[in-house]
Amino acid sequence: IERENSRYFNVCYYVDRTGQVKARYKKIHLWTTEAKYLSPGNEVCIFSTRFGKVGIGICWDLAFPEFFRALILNGAQIVVVPSYWTFGDPEHNFAASRKVMRSFVDSLCISRSFENEVVLIYCNAAGKLDVGDSHYETLVGHSKVATPILGTVKKLNHNNQALCLAEVDLKILNKAENMYRIKNSIAQSSFAKSLKKTR
Repeated sequence: IERENSRYFNVCYYVDRTGQVKARYKKIHLWTTEAKYLSPGNEVCIFSTRFGKVGIGICWDLAFPEFFRALILNGAQIVVVPSYWTFGDPEHNFAASRKVMRSFVDSLCISRSFENEVVLIYCNAAGKLDVGDSHYETLVGHSKVATPILGTVKKLNHNNQALCLAEVDLKILNKAENMYRIKNSIAQSSFAKSLKKTR
């Protein structure tokens, strides 16, 4: 959480292997409880790296297809999504079944990867905070790397801390575009034209 003047934002940084800060992103789609305290960002974040063009999302951004559309229209090939996704929310008196919530997270990741022809790197927090209720502060985990065509190429099927490494050839994105033609269709869509007008 970072303060700018009198407003607070949920912020993520991309730091490269030399220690240089390559990007700073302020979360756009706030979860309902954090929206009471934080302000949303208003710009997508795309930047060049040695791996390719990278975009950043944070947690609940994953639930918004139009957010990913904006990233790919700006050239993102890889989207990194750090997250703090739990099995429930005490303010809403909500605790999902663990099977359902794991399936929800898994399906969002693979869907966003396929429907946007991007490599999606989902980095969820793991473990449990000792705050009294095991549902509300137990993290879903399930960090993964998802690609179009190949699907999930690496996944942690648990919510323990671990290192998840995967090697992905970005040529898979060209193959996906040749098969699905999604990016080309999006670029020609009325959504893309309206997005360009609002920039």
